[in-house]
Amino acid sequence: KPKMNKAEYLAGLFDGEGCVTYKQYWSSKRDNRPSRYLCWRIQLEIVMTHKDTVQWCCDNFGGRCIPKPRKEYKMQYRWRRGFKDAYNIATAIHPYAITKKEELKKIIDHYDKKEEAKEAKEAKEAKESKEDIEYSGGKAYRVILKMFHDHKMEDKKNGNHTRLDRQHKG
Repeated sequence: KPKMNKAEYLAGLFDGEGCVTYKQYWSSKRDNRPSRYLCWRIQLEIVMTHKDTVQWCCDNFGGRCIPKPRKEYKMQYRWRRGFKDAYNIATAIHPYAITKKEELKKIIDHYDKKEEAKEAKEAKEAKESKEDIEYSGGKAYRVILKMFHDHKMEDKKNGNHTRLDRQHKG
């Protein structure tokens, strides 16, 4: 009998009991922002009455098992992972998911595009930084040469020869 890995088990559990939230909404909750702004809500969640199963999710994929009391019904337990944690889990379970495959892919694509944009920005900044270093390096080199030349002229006046002068004579 083949052994099932944790990602396969979670994918099956998630297909049946899970919820993917991937949406953008307007918020105005921050005091330091005077107007409304767009936010992303990206999360994976499983809510069920079997505490041990929800605790297994927490133990294996992080997070906490949150009790959700309901008046006349059985106690529910919630496991939720958001943003980058949701991305990491979505990446792990996506190959095994069936029902939630498309929704998981949206989370993966969201962060992959973000990562590509970040890498492109870093590459551009590195290139600009390299150009700045080459420019300033060239400028610094010219300044050092001028200082060396001035020092060499001073040595000649005093009858001293610099190391570079000796190399050029021979």
